[in-house]
Amino acid sequence: MSEQKINILICDDHTIFRTGMKNIVRKLPVTDHIYEASNGNEAIAVAETNKVDLILLDIEMPYLNGVDTAKYFKKNHPEIRIIMISFHNDKELFLQLYKIGVEGYLVKNTSLEDLKRGIVHVLEGNQFFSAELGATVIHGLINEKLQTPKDPLELLSEREVEILLLICQQLTTDEIAAQLFISPLTVKRHRQNLLDKTNSKNIVGLILYAIRNDLLDAATIK
Repeated sequence: MSEQKINILICDDHTIFRTGMKNIVRKLPVTDHIYEASNGNEAIAVAETNKVDLILLDIEMPYLNGVDTAKYFKKNHPEIRIIMISFHNDKELFLQLYKIGVEGYLVKNTSLEDLKRGIVHVLEGNQFFSAELGATVIHGLINEKLQTPKDPLELLSEREVEILLLICQQLTTDEIAAQLFISPLTVKRHRQNLLDKTNSKNIVGLILYAIRNDLLDAATIK
């Protein structure tokens, strides 16, 4: 993770949950300022008057819910990274948020370690979603038998497929580089090629591409 300090906004209508999240994120070495909001309108007001780098965003809130709040930020402040945090591991809701462009989705009963890991992954420029949600989405997409290109492997090089599968296992850039004995810069270049070739907006899009094209199954995802 970069040594640059970041500002985090916690947006949830439950004070106890916000307090618990503050106790977690303040221990991250990159955390600078922590802001709070109890609904989407307050979150927007905070972000308009302060520099915010990451938002931990609840979905069900009064006045302006998390989905509409995420839409606002991705349209007006796309540089702000967003991790949705919800009690729901609903596939359709996740896919809706994926299309909006959020970087992460965590279920509120996730473990403390997964929560920290998810925050770190997103701050490193990756995407992260709860293992429980991942299984729901992956099995759902497989069962739906989404339309696939005739020869997906012809689109990608052998190395790109190799990196794609490691990305699907949520390995970071540095971890992939170490495993394949290549530089992180080379990994980033391959990752960008994958995004371009598959018309994906982010890492979650690459995972969905791999599933649609039978390059992996649910058991492959860590």
